[in-house]
Amino acid sequence: MLSDISGEEDDVPDLAAAGILARWSQEQASGSEDTAAVEEAAQLAAKEKDNLSVQLLCGTVLAGAGKYDEALALLGRHQGSLDAYGLHFLYMRDVTGG
Repeated sequence: MLSDISGEEDDVPDLAAAGILARWSQEQASGSEDTAAVEEAAQLAAKEKDNLSVQLLCGTVLAGAGKYDEALALLGRHQGSLDAYGLHFLYMRDVTGG
């Protein structure tokens, strides 16, 4: 998947977010301690904070890295997205232990 979108990521924030999630998933699967994808997710989220795909995909990376406050703040920006609401609910449950 990464090779399919490589080169287009700079122009399309949605693809950039998908690439970040894919790289983060690979890092997790390999047991890598690299945090580059998490840092990229935070940067893209700050730049494209109103993009729903960025909210969902980068929010997933941030939450997976234990950055729940950042993930919740990002997902809280959604405009009527049930997907964002659902992830927001799950992350809040994880944070509060409920």
